[in-house]
Parts: sequence; structure tokens; C-alpha cells
Amino acid sequence: MKFLLRSAMFLGAIGIASISTPAQTARTLRWAAIGEAVTVSGWPARTAWRLPADSIINYGYAGGTALRSGDSSFWTSGKLAQVFAYQPDIISIQLGSADSKSVNWADSANFVKDYKALLDTLASMPSAPRLIVVYPTPVWKNEAEPQAPGLRRGSVIANSIVPMLRQIAKDKGADTANLHAPLLTRQTLFADSITTSTTAGQDSLGRHVFNAFLDQSIRVMCVGNSITEATSSSIKQRYTYRLNMMLGKRYWVWNGGKSGWWMQRAQLPGASSSYKSYVTDKPLMDTLFMRKPHFITIKLGTNDARVNFWQTPRFIADYQYFIDTLYNNMTPKPKFLPFKAYPAWKVSGNWAYSNSGYTAAENGINGDIIRDSLGPAIDVIAASRPTQVAGVVDLYTPFAGPTQSYASDGVHPNAAGQDSMAKVIYRTMLPIVTSIHAASPGKASRAARPAVRAVKTVRIESTKATARDAGVKTVDGKSASQGVLAPGVYLKPTKKTETVTR
Repeated sequence: MKFLLRSAMFLGAIGIASISTPAQTARTLRWAAIGEAVTVSGWPARTAWRLPADSIINYGYAGGTALRSGDSSFWTSGKLAQVFAYQPDIISIQLGSADSKSVNWADSANFVKDYKALLDTLASMPSAPRLIVVYPTPVWKNEAEPQAPGLRRGSVIANSIVPMLRQIAKDKGADTANLHAPLLTRQTLFADSITTSTTAGQDSLGRHVFNAFLDQSIRVMCVGNSITEATSSSIKQRYTYRLNMMLGKRYWVWNGGKSGWWMQRAQLPGASSSYKSYVTDKPLMDTLFMRKPHFITIKLGTNDARVNFWQTPRFIADYQYFIDTLYNNMTPKPKFLPFKAYPAWKVSGNWAYSNSGYTAAENGINGDIIRDSLGPAIDVIAASRPTQVAGVVDLYTPFAGPTQSYASDGVHPNAAGQDSMAKVIYRTMLPIVTSIHAASPGKASRAARPAVRAVKTVRIESTKATARDAGVKTVDGKSASQGVLAPGVYLKPTKKTETVTR
């Protein structure tokens, strides 16, 4: 009873105000891929389509080294200024392969220092990017033969560079993506033993980076029906996508909506056998188990709310079965957020939503059931599973009545409705999902990021500006105390941040 009272007080407080009051800005996440030849070859494009981002901008620089003294140092490539101008939320760094050349590794004593300085420089951006240290792909050169000073060496990568990167990431709290160990047996993907230009090779690398990103993200998986799937809206307009944009760079939100699906395990009268209860959909259930979510939101019940189908005891029992099946067989144990269903409206005495595919008029989606039976049933379910259920999201109260314009067919929210739903969900979820704290690299963590002091970035537009006047350093960390500055992006240290970029 206390749970229900607390839920009612909290949910009543957000009410209609949740729609009109500004929430976290829904902005597409930006990813910058720093790297050298393997990055240039194109794997970022194969990762991009899997993520809630417009794209991953490729800032690869063939032959680029993390060492400042390298024969083709990334520091002096001009790419850093471009990355600063982009202000990404996520940055992957795939450097180290070209550092293994004997001409470069002669300065190996400075590798850790220079790589950490690069991370510190990137972390100083106002966007406070999430950093991912990507281990270099293998190199299969026969090192028993004489090696030219400009050839990469697999033994140096495996025995020196990868262990150093592992420790650097740990020291800086950065995430990691391993493109070395998983590809040791995949030499056929690399035509020249260094880079891959094939779709299969690029896709393999992109998939490994994507999985590493997921493994170290807070995973929110959204179970639902057609309102969640939202096929009539563009991907960026769907509430799942917009929720991901609001939660930010440390989260991954999966759209598990399936049009027509319901909660009760019985077959809906008159429905085609191709329509089913969510719990009987093996591919969707397998995906839930495979991705090991930290949070599962459940927006099911709209299709259950039909006069000839709705049975409150059965709905509650099957909903509990759904939660228990996932919770008792998953590691880590997920937390659940049931949604009270979005309203449905009558139009001229009939249900606005088409009954196509069902045998009787009574099988139309029923707004009264959603209001009077489904909502209270969700409260009962939440109270019966206090360990599993972290909170209830009320999508009924904020949208009942005057917001019918969001759903012209009486059931499905339009783009404005999807955006408003995302804001209501975000407000309810935020204090819950942020309860996960920093962990070691390789673990999901919202706060695992390099602990560096802030520096400001400034853009120099005029070639007449001098370093002395602007008080800046170049983005490669070198002194800019003398002479006229070229246009570009520079760092402006505060009194206590002079050493950040050295």
C-alpha cells in the first residue's frame, strides 16, 4: 500500500507539466573515430548504423602514431583541431600499430606519457566525451626476416603496446575495445596483413567495437507494441531513440516494439496466428537474454485491452510470469519499469482504431479498459514485485483528454506525442538509471571517464591573433607562446591546468 501511495504521489506530481516543461535536450549523439590506417579503411561506418547516432565521423590518419616523435604523428596531423570543432560525445582512439615500427618504437619510453596526454587533451573538451581505447589489430609480419624501419611489428603490438593500452585505460577510467585478440585467427580479413578493405573485414571490426561499446554501456531495453515500434515515425522521432539521446553517451536504448503484440499468453480472439503474445516471440526474448539489460521497460497492454479478451487476473499473472522469467534467468538481474498504457479515445461512439483482422467489434482497443482496469493492474503488479520493479511510468495521466491531437487515430502517438512520451519516461527513469556508479573498464558505468581538469577551448579566426594575446596552447600540446596563430581550435588553460596538455 505504501508503494502505491508513493507511486501515485510521484506520478501525479509530474502530470501534464511533464509535457510542457523543458526536459533534457534530445540531441543526436556524436562519435569521432580517431585512428590510423585500419580506421581509415572504413570500420566506423559499419559501427555507425548500429548506434543511436547520425554517424561516426572518421578522423583516421594513415600511419598516425600516438607518439609525438612518430614519423607521422597524429598530434601534428591537423585532425585534433577537427575533432575539437566537432565536439563529440564519444571518441574511439585506435592508435598504436604504427608506433610499433622500429623507427618510432625507439622512443617507446614516451609512449604511455604521450598516449595519456592525448586522452587528457580529448577529455578536456566541453562535451566531456566518453573515451574508448581501441587495441590495434594484429600484424602478421615474419619478424625473423630483416625488418625495414618503417614496417609494423606484430610482436611489439602484442607484447608491449596492448598491455600498455590496457593499463592506460585503467589508469584513466576509459573504456576499451579489443581488436587484437579476437582477430588473431582472422588473417584472411587483412589482405596486406595490416588493413582490410573488404566489407566482411570492416563489418567484423565494426561489430567488435559495437559490442565493446554495449558491454560498457548502461543497457535499457524497451519491450512494447506498435506504439514502441512506431514504424510510422522516422527512427529519430521514436520515443526510444529520443530517450537514448536524453540519457546520453553512457546508455544504449533498444527498441523492442512489435506491432500487434500483447502480454497475455492466450491467443487473442480473431487475430491471425502471426500475431502473438510477446513472451512467445523467441527472437525477441532471445535478444533480451543475449544483451543482458540493466533495465527493461514494458509497454504492453494496449492490445490486451479488448472487451472479448481482457481478463484482469490472467493479465496480472502473465505479466508477473514475464517479469519472473527474465529476472530469474538473467545476469545481471535487470530492473523493470512497467508503463501504464497511453490512452485510447472513442470517436462518434466507435473505437477510432481499426478492428481489421479481428472477428468482432468488441475486439477493438478499449479506452475504458485502459483507464479503469489496465492502470490499476500495473500498480498491483509493481507492488507484488518490489525487488524487480524499480518504478512505474504513467503514460496515461499526462496524455488523457486534451492531448488526443497527439494520436489522430485514437491510439498511436505522432512525432510530437513520441517526443513528449520520451520526456515523461526520462523524468521517471533518471533517478533510477543513474543509481549505477563507476566501475572498472569493461563494466557498465555512467561515470567511467578520464579524471582530468577542465580547460577551455577557443577558436581563433584571425591570422593576426597572437598566442601571447590569446593565452592559448595548440591542441597538440606544444607551446604557442610566440608568433602569430593560424586559424583553428586551441586550448586555453586556467591557472591550475597548465600541465594538462603537456
